Amino acid sequence: MKGLDYLYIALLMLGSYLLANINFAKIISKCKNRDITKEGSGNPGTLNMLRTFGFFWAILNMILEVLKGAIPSLIGYLIFGDVGLYLCGLSAIVGHIYPVLFKFKGGKGVACCCGMFIVANWWVTLIVVAVCFAFVTLTSMGSVGTLGFVLIMSIIELCLVDPSNWVIYIIIALIVAIIFFAHRKNLYRLFTGQENPTNIKGAFKADVNKIKNRNQTKNHTETVENADAKEITTIQTKTNLNEEANIVASNEEISSEEKTTEKSSEETK
Repeated sequence: MKGLDYLYIALLMLGSYLLANINFAKIISKCKNRDITKEGSGNPGTLNMLRTFGFFWAILNMILEVLKGAIPSLIGYLIFGDVGLYLCGLSAIVGHIYPVLFKFKGGKGVACCCGMFIVANWWVTLIVVAVCFAFVTLTSMGSVGTLGFVLIMSIIELCLVDPSNWVIYIIIALIVAIIFFAHRKNLYRLFTGQENPTNIKGAFKADVNKIKNRNQTKNHTETVENADAKEITTIQTKTNLNEEANIVASNEEISSEEKTTEKSSEETK
């Protein structure tokens, strides 16, 4: 590569880092007038979003975080090939874990890493994601599932990469080391039996029940409103009928008085 290429790579890595500074978990929680960093484990990531806000918000957050890792990696790949892919992916992961915009306090980088691996080998990544998702669903061991995903995908990619391309080996090793270091507290809690469970099934059921309850409340409100509207209509109808009856009675009374007056006039004559 030429000297100018190194400059372009450096700019791409800087852009990837800054893009990954955007933390969607914090944005979503602020939109809900809450602070994800002060709830649950305090980590602004997908697992804490699942525990705090439920299944659907966690899925939305994960998709956005995956894109945050995939977009820089794809751009890097299109311009500089595999090396550009992994360098931009590494920068995005570091930007997510250590964001300068949030005083270097971010998430754990797994979703960004997933985005990078999707660009590198999408079908293998999706298979491994499905396996790890099933594992977490069955065991509620979120940290084991996410770290297992990073480790499995890293080993697969190391087996597929050209052995002569030693730079990629170093980058993948750095990625694994950084993500495991970011999970050091989770690892400690795992070994001491204090790790928070990740109940995917429970979160999904809770969200479904919320939607059902919301729909039931809406239907009940509409029923009450319709009943009130019918009652108001009935009352108005009765009022109109009473008014019409009163008018008719008044007209009859007036007619009766007029007839009485005419008879009195004739008798007088």
